[in-house]
Amino acid sequence: MSLLLIDNKNFTPRDSEIELLSHSKERNIIICLSSKSSKEFCALKLIQELSHEIRAKENNKATLYITSSASSSNVFNLMYYLTDL
Repeated sequence: MSLLLIDNKNFTPRDSEIELLSHSKERNIIICLSSKSSKEFCALKLIQELSHEIRAKENNKATLYITSSASSSNVFNLMYYLTDL
């Protein structure tokens, strides 16, 4: 059972994506996906879920999103609008 808050009014992720995302958050694992939209969804949602840890001054944590996609500006815009980082 996933405890992640996902707004599914505009986008409905697959159950497997939600389950993988939940496990990656709980167990700190790396997930491998083939679909570009799945990769972007999981990465951005995980960043959004962990943003409170990223913002904490005492943790000294950072997030790095690496992509080989030519549409990296789209990912930046999604991250800018979906998170407050």
